[in-house]
Amino acid sequence: MENEHAEIVAALAACSLLPGSFDKTLIKHWDRQRTEEKPLSETGARHIYRLLHKYRAQMPEVYAKYQNHSEMLKHQKQEVPA
Repeated sequence: MENEHAEIVAALAACSLLPGSFDKTLIKHWDRQRTEEKPLSETGARHIYRLLHKYRAQMPEVYAKYQNHSEMLKHQKQEVPA
């Protein structure tokens, strides 16, 4: 996991999340894997930035640092198969 993703996951792990939610389960999973050298998939990285945007009020410093990445995701067009 890249350093920026590891930093975001660490901040997400410290957030208050709804018990038993998918977000909480996924963040705990990523938190356990933070030190591994295995890179995240592109989908996983996009999901981290979506969660960063969703929980931005609980971690304003981290959100301010990586805000441009979140904004970039909003403007990306996903190709839909015909």
